[in-house]
Amino acid sequence: DLGSGMPTPGFQANEDAEATNKGDFNLVSIAPNPANAMTRIEFMAKVTDTVTLDVYDMNGRIVAQVYQGEIFAGETYRHVVQTAQLVSGVYTVRIASASHSDYMRLIVTK
Repeated sequence: DLGSGMPTPGFQANEDAEATNKGDFNLVSIAPNPANAMTRIEFMAKVTDTVTLDVYDMNGRIVAQVYQGEIFAGETYRHVVQTAQLVSGVYTVRIASASHSDYMRLIVTK
């Protein structure tokens, strides 16, 4: 579901293509990346928690709300994001709970 959200200032994208392996969950991969019509986001949960998984533009606005809900320890999650409606550019994929967050860069090309 694409839409506009409130700006989220003050976060920086993880420049590494690999997950940071810190905290309660980690973004594992975004593929394909660069994306054209769609991409698949994969993350792993180390503990049971409630998270949000969103895609932000470079101005900090949410352009896709991918998932909001509970995740369970030891599980791997995959979510497909339709990118056809996004303009070409660099985006930040962010997964966050009350105590931890992780980021990866997503590139959309047309």
